[in-house]
Amino acid sequence: METYLLYLAHLFGGIATLSFFYSDMQEDDAKLDRYYTIGNFFFLIHLLFLKSFVPAITVFLAILRNGLNRKYEDNKYIKYTFVVIFSGIFFWALFFTEHWSLALPASVSLIMTFAFLYTQGNMLTYLSILCSVLWTIVGVHIGSYSIIAVEAGSILLLIYRYFKQNRNSLAAVGDTAV
Repeated sequence: METYLLYLAHLFGGIATLSFFYSDMQEDDAKLDRYYTIGNFFFLIHLLFLKSFVPAITVFLAILRNGLNRKYEDNKYIKYTFVVIFSGIFFWALFFTEHWSLALPASVSLIMTFAFLYTQGNMLTYLSILCSVLWTIVGVHIGSYSIIAVEAGSILLLIYRYFKQNRNSLAAVGDTAV
């Protein structure tokens, strides 16, 4: 890959990173989803420049999933369709790609589909942390410093989100312990 294309790839990866960080700081689930989707758009471009096509397909579908879910929030057919699509991609990647780590983006997409469509609050945060760990492995495998940086930062920010969401209940536990 030519040097300027690599720099351009990492520029888009950096923009995605900033958007993901901002997303992870949101206490409101709808805002987290909105900024996560914006980050995915720049992340898609990053992956295309790196010629990492299986992860790029899953990110494109995640953008589509989040957009359709926002527009048709209670449509069970859209939810089931994306669960089936990401399950199919996961099993295809698991059995037909040359390296097992290429199945991880599909598994992350399947987990995040479930998380965004069926969970909220703490469970959404837990599943997002799990997905960040899996994406870190993908980043190491494809040599994407942007992915590694965003996922390490996301894990820390998601832990912050957890404490921010639960500050009242954690304070109550602290008060009863005294």
